[in-house]
Amino acid sequence: MIGYLQGQILSASEGKIVVGIGHSDSGFVGYSLLVPQSMSYLELHKGMKQSFFVHTHVREDAFDLFGFLTEQEKEIFQTLTSVSGIGPRTGLGILSAVDAGTLVRALITEDRAVLTALPGIGKKTAERLILELKEKLAKQIENGASFTSLGGGKITKASINPVFDEAKVALIGLGFKDADVQMLLAKALEDFPGIQRVEDLIKLALKKPAPHQNRGIETHDQ
Repeated sequence: MIGYLQGQILSASEGKIVVGIGHSDSGFVGYSLLVPQSMSYLELHKGMKQSFFVHTHVREDAFDLFGFLTEQEKEIFQTLTSVSGIGPRTGLGILSAVDAGTLVRALITEDRAVLTALPGIGKKTAERLILELKEKLAKQIENGASFTSLGGGKITKASINPVFDEAKVALIGLGFKDADVQMLLAKALEDFPGIQRVEDLIKLALKKPAPHQNRGIETHDQ
């Protein structure tokens, strides 16, 4: 079973990468990988040196290799395909349409609108995914795992608090950067995990030291 490959990209097209293992003077052995069609993969091109975390899928009539740029993506792919009715192609299609962090958050918060917008996922399949994966993923986060969403934001125990999103939107609207907001809200929720009011969370976040600063964020009346 192949679990990891590192080599030179011999060819790259949407959904498929051929990785050459070996040396240019003695020749390459090329491994064909099926990959998500998200931006990170579309930027890969011939001649690049790249490593991939690989899931090997063996059937009677096929031997398929699915490649991922991060171990996190591979683990999410394997978690998805452990659910009845979600095959490797569907799992790959899901990760082509949404980043790992956003998917994990949608499952934990039971965001059916996000899930049913994904390719191959109807209402019944979305319910099955929530039923089988919500507690499993929440437990992983409880134990310290974090999942990265597009833009670098991390899905953590704090970020799945029901009031997190509203507070985040409000602070970004005030001009704070997304990454800074994530950090400030996470710190506030770490101190007060049971907070229920958006306005209270915002006030607490604004009192926290801003990233790379030794003082709290100052707010001024207009």
